[in-house]
Amino acid sequence: MKSNFLTQEYNFDKNAKIIISVGSLIPRKDPETILKAFVQADNENLILIFLGGVALLDALKRKYNSKNIYFVGHTDAVAEYLNLGDAFVSASKSEGLPLMIAEAAACGLHLICTEIPQFTEMLEGFDGKVDRFKVGDHSSLTGIFNERVSPKKNPSLRYLNKISSERMADKYIELYKNDTDWFNHQGQLVLDDVISDILFNY
Repeated sequence: MKSNFLTQEYNFDKNAKIIISVGSLIPRKDPETILKAFVQADNENLILIFLGGVALLDALKRKYNSKNIYFVGHTDAVAEYLNLGDAFVSASKSEGLPLMIAEAAACGLHLICTEIPQFTEMLEGFDGKVDRFKVGDHSSLTGIFNERVSPKKNPSLRYLNKISSERMADKYIELYKNDTDWFNHQGQLVLDDVISDILFNY
């Protein structure tokens, strides 16, 4: 049940299906694929909320001005927004440590994300609803928005245990030992995300 302070703040219709996207609005995260898909969707009950900012925020706000699209910018209430939502969407072209999708999974959201290896790895063992689409394929994403978005459900304890911080740390230590080239590439992506967040917040 959506019972946090945001429920009263937004006062969405009870039939609204709320899609949350979290992350820096930078080209690698490809927020415009999400926006293109959303504006083409034929479902007036859909709400799209972006959390995060940086490079593309102002331009996207000007280009996609819709009563059903909300650009929140930086917020400390990410957990509350995830609990408000029904689905989580990411159109990332590549990821470092995709922990946000794990947090969304832990909240029981319907996960909608690109077919990149990092998401595949993170979602191994997830028993909730998942829809995948190819990078940049906004037409397929529109179809998911039109027909597939569904309310959240509680994930299994088995998956919650899998994505615990200790387990994730062990996983990346193993990857570092076995494939330093891969780990260095992923580490650079993580660093890029951290720098983007710092630039946005300060």
